[in-house]
Amino acid sequence: MIGRIAKPKPDAERKQDLPSGPSLFPTLRSHFLFGRLVPVIIAFFLLTAATLKAYQLVKEPTRETSFLMSRWSLMLTANLEVLLALWLASSKRPRLARAAAISTFFLFGCLAFSKALGSAASCGCFGNVSVNPWLTLLIDLTLIAALFIWNPARIPTRSPAGRTHQTPPQLLRGP
Repeated sequence: MIGRIAKPKPDAERKQDLPSGPSLFPTLRSHFLFGRLVPVIIAFFLLTAATLKAYQLVKEPTRETSFLMSRWSLMLTANLEVLLALWLASSKRPRLARAAAISTFFLFGCLAFSKALGSAASCGCFGNVSVNPWLTLLIDLTLIAALFIWNPARIPTRSPAGRTHQTPPQLLRGP
């Protein structure tokens, strides 16, 4: 076989060699930067929303039009956003943090969708900063998609000697 030149494959065979399905996702899932940036970017969004809510609570009286817009509800939401942001950024129990973040953004998306259907000018997700509920819903859905693509089982960790290694997925599953 040495010295033989490979003949080009016909188009039908060439198409079969290509990976089928969304081949971009496995590549992104295992990419180091994607694995580190997704939780940091989501933590940034959560901290921004919590800071804007806290600023609204400190600087002016709250328009309590519903239970979700009451002062206590906004304080609780801002605190939970900060806690979730810190959890995501800390890389402690990342699979559980991902599930909590997906659930949180799903609820935020439901709220934004209901505000958008009611033709509200803003959903109140970012305090007094007026953001169209449809845009907020788009942000929530984008972050949910990023969370589904993100594979926290493949986040590189540091060994005691300082070397970077991959944590095997079978060790993360538990007994």
